[in-house]
Amino acid sequence: MNIRTYISPAAITACLIIVTGETWFWLNTDSLSGAPFFEPTADIGTVMAKHSMLSDAGGKVLLVGDSSCMMGLIPDIVSTDPDGCLNLGTLSSFTLAGVESIVAEAVCSDIPPRAIVVAVLPQTLDVSAEQAEEFGLVGPYLVAYGQSSKSYTPSISDWHKWIFRKHQFGRFPDQFGGKYSAFRKTLERSRGYFEESGHYTGTESPRDAVQMSEFSKKSVRAIADMCREHQIPLVFWLSPVPRDSVTDNYLAASQRMAQELASEGNSLQARDGSPAWDSALFGSVTHLTHAGAELNSAELAQYLIALNITDFAVGDRPLRTPTVYATANQ
Repeated sequence: MNIRTYISPAAITACLIIVTGETWFWLNTDSLSGAPFFEPTADIGTVMAKHSMLSDAGGKVLLVGDSSCMMGLIPDIVSTDPDGCLNLGTLSSFTLAGVESIVAEAVCSDIPPRAIVVAVLPQTLDVSAEQAEEFGLVGPYLVAYGQSSKSYTPSISDWHKWIFRKHQFGRFPDQFGGKYSAFRKTLERSRGYFEESGHYTGTESPRDAVQMSEFSKKSVRAIADMCREHQIPLVFWLSPVPRDSVTDNYLAASQRMAQELASEGNSLQARDGSPAWDSALFGSVTHLTHAGAELNSAELAQYLIALNITDFAVGDRPLRTPTVYATANQ
């Protein structure tokens, strides 16, 4: 019996319409999501926005890391050169494997960064490969943008998540501007910095332990090797924590972590562990307020100036304000 007896012209037409529509959709949306037709979620939108800004990293001091980087380092203070610094900090759920991928893409571009600063909280370096897959962010990112990582290989599950998120309707949170387009414009104006709007009120369960995972160690080595190969200065900058949110054991562990980071070839470890600052400088347990970010950025700026990595332009403003310093050292 002829196959046309079983497949009607209407069914064939419907299949062709679906295939054509799906092809058009994939060709006209972001590689990671359904934007601009579907609003992405905040985590997807953050890595999308930072990936799109990678093309501006050439010749700049490139800040990469978790959200303590995105909300804790202000490019305008790190470098007073209007085009001297770019903040591509993302989220802890993106893991150091995601940071490694961003660094790899940046250093292999026609114009590589002037220097790379990896700014993270110690607990971001504590993430395991299993947690990375559970978070479900770095795997789909690597698939979508055709990138790779020494520490993470996308699984079948990551491919499924990527395909699903291409067709997912998200809602961008109000604290990020309510819309991805608004969030993206804010990042473009600030060169990647995003101000924390919350207010930290303390914690009842201080974090006691932290240790760099084997998963993160692979990415640390990969980042150090890439920077060494391309002769790009590399700085590891552990982000501050509220003093009441951690124990002395945590601070001692962060110092050991800093020593491990410093041992990676030609990398430069600028802080002896994660500094514990007054809670007034934090908008959340992991994010500095704008005043705290100014202080954090000023300290990094001074360190980079000492290394002759950045310098001042005409009309420089003071790096430090006595009010901020008094708060930090209480």
